[in-house]
Amino acid sequence: MNSMTACKRILIIHNPTAGGGAATHLAAVKTALESRRCEVTLIATAAPSQLSTLYRDFVASDWDVVAIAGGDGTLMEAINGLAGQSPVLALIATGTANVVALDLGLVVGADALADVIIAGNTKQLCAGRVNDKLFAFTAGVGFDAAVVARVRPSVKRWAGKLAFVLAAVETLIAYRYPVYRMTMDNKEYSAAGVIIVNGRCYAGKHIVSPDNDLGNGCLCAVILHKPGRIAALSYSLAMLLDRLPSRSDVTFLQQVRSIEIEAGDKAPVQVDGEIACHLPVRITADAKRFDILV
Repeated sequence: MNSMTACKRILIIHNPTAGGGAATHLAAVKTALESRRCEVTLIATAAPSQLSTLYRDFVASDWDVVAIAGGDGTLMEAINGLAGQSPVLALIATGTANVVALDLGLVVGADALADVIIAGNTKQLCAGRVNDKLFAFTAGVGFDAAVVARVRPSVKRWAGKLAFVLAAVETLIAYRYPVYRMTMDNKEYSAAGVIIVNGRCYAGKHIVSPDNDLGNGCLCAVILHKPGRIAALSYSLAMLLDRLPSRSDVTFLQQVRSIEIEAGDKAPVQVDGEIACHLPVRITADAKRFDILV
C-alpha cells in the first residue's frame, strides 16, 4: 500500500449500459469529487469493443486518476487498453456483480468513494492472461462458462444477477456435460470443468480461494471432476456455501502459473463474466500490475 498526493484531474470512462441506477450513482460521485476541488472529465463508451481503444487514446494525457465506472467486464476491457501504461486506477462499481470491488473491500457510497480517491491509498492487482487477453479475477471452462454464454444482454440489463439464474436453469437442461483435458504446470487432469481465480471471490462475494490475493501474482485452480446435471447442481450449492474447494471430488491447486485446456468441441471460455474465446486455450499468471485505489 502506498500514498499519493490529492488528485486534481480525474478521467472517468464509464459504461452506460452497466447495472441499474448507474447514471445516478455516477453523477453523485462526480458531484462529490468536484466538491473536493477535483476537475472531472467523463467519457462514455458506445460499445464494449470501444473500451480498450478509449483507454489507449485518453490516458495519454496527464491524469492524476483514471476511474473505471462499470462492472467486471468494463474493468477487463480497461486493463487491456491500459496494458502499456500505468495510471492510478479507481473503481466505481456500477455493474451486475462487481467481484473485484467486493474482493478488495471497496466502499460504495459517493462521498466515501471520493474520500478514497483523494486519500490515494492503493492495492495492487496482478492480472492473469487468457491467450493474448488480460483478465482481472476469473476464467472458467465447463458449466459456468456455458451459463455465461446463455446470458442475454437485454435480460441482464433489466434483471441484473437474475439473468445468470435464468441462464443457469436453461443450461442445466440443455448442457451436454463433456469432459475436458487440462494441463496445469505440466501435470495432466481430466475433469468436467475448472474455475480459475486470481483473488478470493467468484460469482459475487462467494469465497472459493480464501488464502489467495489479487496482488500476489498467482492463480488458483478449482478443478471439478464429476460431470452431469446432479454434479453441477451440487457444485453450485457448494459454491454458494463457500465450501467448493473442500469437496472430495474437487482438486484445489494454489500458485498455478500455466494452464492449458482442450476438448473435442470448441467450448466457450468465460473471462471476468464474459465469453472471451473458445477452446483450446492457454491461461497464465501475468506480470502486469495495476494500482487500484482502496
